[in-house]
Amino acid sequence: MARLRAAAAARGRRHIAWLCGETVADLHCQPAAAWAPMLVVGREHYVESVQLYPGIPARELRKVLSQEIAAEPGVVAVPGPPGEERTTVRFFRLKPAALAAAAPYLWIVPETLALSAAVEGSFLQVERAGFRYYLAPDGTSQPEGGILRDARLQAMAMGVPPEPPRVLDDQVALGSLMWAGLWRLSPGHWTLLGNRGRQARWSAAVRWRPLAALAVGGLILYMTLASLYLGASLSAREQALEALGDDVSELLALRESLTDGAARLAALVALENTRQPSYPAWAMVAAIWEAGGTVAALQASDGRIAIRGTVVNAADVIDTLSQLPEVAGLRMDAPVRRTRTGESFAVVAELVEATSEDSGPAGRAGR
Repeated sequence: MARLRAAAAARGRRHIAWLCGETVADLHCQPAAAWAPMLVVGREHYVESVQLYPGIPARELRKVLSQEIAAEPGVVAVPGPPGEERTTVRFFRLKPAALAAAAPYLWIVPETLALSAAVEGSFLQVERAGFRYYLAPDGTSQPEGGILRDARLQAMAMGVPPEPPRVLDDQVALGSLMWAGLWRLSPGHWTLLGNRGRQARWSAAVRWRPLAALAVGGLILYMTLASLYLGASLSAREQALEALGDDVSELLALRESLTDGAARLAALVALENTRQPSYPAWAMVAAIWEAGGTVAALQASDGRIAIRGTVVNAADVIDTLSQLPEVAGLRMDAPVRRTRTGESFAVVAELVEATSEDSGPAGRAGR
C-alpha cells in the first residue's frame, strides 16, 4: 500500500506545473507534462502584499474581494482565518510574464501559499537558482534585496524572533514540500485560486444563447415524449381492463368476500380466546346454598373467581369449596366476620382447565 501511494504521488507531481525562474517544470524539476491542471508560480513572479479588512463573515468578505479584483485577472486574494475585529487578506499580483504563462491552466497557486501550508509555523530561507527569499511563520514572504541581506535582519523586519531560519536549498525537496502543501489547502482555497482569466475567455467563447435554446428545446421534447408515453400506457391499461370484462368484477367481489370472512374469523377467534366457563362459579354458589348460606357478590375474570357471602359456619363451607374439582388455590380474601345472620366470608380461587370428558353440565351430571 505504501508503494502504491508513493507511485501515485510521484505521478501526481509530474502533472503539476511549476514556474521557477524562466522555465516551467514539474515538481520533480523535470520538463512539465503536456497536460497539467494547475500552475505553481515561483515567488520571483509575483508581488505579495497584506491588507486588513473588518471582521465580517467569510462569505461577505469573499464578495467584497471578488468585486475589488474583478478587473485584475492576475490577482489572487486569499483571506486568512477570520478574526473578531480584523481579517488579514494576502494579495498575490502576478507579473505580466507569469500571467501569460498561466493562461492555459485551471488553477494558479502561489509558491509561498503551498509552502506555508506544508511547513506551518516555521521561519524559512528558500534558495533556488540564485534566487533567495524568506517565509515567515504567518505565511508572508519577502525576497532578499536592498540593505536587508542578513537573515537576522530579515527576521526582525518581518516581526519574527531573530533566530537562524530553516534553509531550503534543494529544489527537489522543495517540490515535495509544495506537493504536501497542496493537499493541505482547503476547498475554500481552491475556489479562490481558479484562473479567472481562463474562465473569462471560456465564458466569452461559449455561445450561451444557442445553448440555452437547445436546452429549452430538449426539455420541451422530453416532456412531449413523456406525455405521449404516459397517455399510451394509460390507454393500453384501460383497454386491457375492458377486455377482461366481468372477470375483473367477479375477482373484486371475491376479494371483498374473502376480506370480510377473514375479519369475521378473527373476531370469532378473539371471542373464543376470551370466553370463560360459568359452571365453576355456579358449582361454588350451589355449595354455599346447600349449606344454607347466601351469596352477596360473585366476580370472574382472568381465570379467577371471587365470592362474598354469609353462612352459618364459614369454616365448613370453605372446606367444602376447597374440595371442588373446578377450582384450585382457594384462599381467604378477607377475615371472617360474625354478623346477626351468620358469618361473613370472602374467598378467591383459580379456575382449573377442564378436560372434554368432565367439562360443562353434561360432564358434571355424569359424575
